[in-house]
Amino acid sequence: MELGRIGESCLFDTVRQLHNNLGKTKFIYNFVASILN
Repeated sequence: MELGRIGESCLFDTVRQLHNNLGKTKFIYNFVASILN
């Protein structure tokens, strides 16, 4: 029971980190695109 909860929170953390990284990447991409254009 406890192991499942730990696994869930790890998965949630990973998804949240990926989402944050994606947001940063998108921001940088838009920044670079606006400079080039």
